[in-house]
Amino acid sequence: MPLFLLFTVVPLTEIAIFAWVGGQVGVLSTIMMVLVCAVAGSALLRQQGLSTLRRAQQVAAEGRLPSDELADGLVLVVSGVLLLTPGFLTDVIALLLLLPGVRHVVRRWLVKRIVARAQTGGVFVQVGRSPFEPPPARRARDTEVIDEKE
Repeated sequence: MPLFLLFTVVPLTEIAIFAWVGGQVGVLSTIMMVLVCAVAGSALLRQQGLSTLRRAQQVAAEGRLPSDELADGLVLVVSGVLLLTPGFLTDVIALLLLLPGVRHVVRRWLVKRIVARAQTGGVFVQVGRSPFEPPPARRARDTEVIDEKE
């Protein structure tokens, strides 16, 4: 169903918005508005992308996994694709995704969704075992700590 919405409802909505805006301000003004939105959004995307890249490099240099920065990068890629798609609705969504506060909320939702799928076996499935089968019980010797003495 989401693909159906993506490929039918969104373009039809964009066409309706183009027709309405074109009727209000004229065809040339409508085209200019879309172009200005795309140029401004691209500049903002570049700035936000470079900032995210610098943060990721800094976090990696500290020896930590830049998971938040990678999720931000994914959201920025989606925003870039939406900016390349002509239309007012997609431009508004893309510009919202460029705002750090909105991106933070989307990142939290994305991480929750990935974790939930991982816990149910939707993402990580062991070979030879059903994702619905409970994991094998741990044996006591699997949890022993060995202290090496020199």
